[in-house]
Amino acid sequence: MTAGLTMPTAGFVLKTSGLASCTVTAAPTAAATVNGTWTNGAPSTLKFTDASVPVTVVGGFGCPTSATSSKFNATYKVTDTTAPASAITVTG
Repeated sequence: MTAGLTMPTAGFVLKTSGLASCTVTAAPTAAATVNGTWTNGAPSTLKFTDASVPVTVVGGFGCPTSATSSKFNATYKVTDTTAPASAITVTG
């Protein structure tokens, strides 16, 4: 099964400091949705592999200011906070 995750406009901002002081903004001009894989289980998981999100990068020396997208990988464990022992199952 697939599931989508939507990042709101400018929903993630990463700032680095030191040799390269950069600011990376994901979904800079509009919300961005990426698709992942849903797996039922205890807990269920939502996994993203090489999900591409638009970005803008500003900064000086060492910052990849020409980058227009960035890929990320993540696995989220999804549980019911009101009943942690209950499994969340999606059928389609």
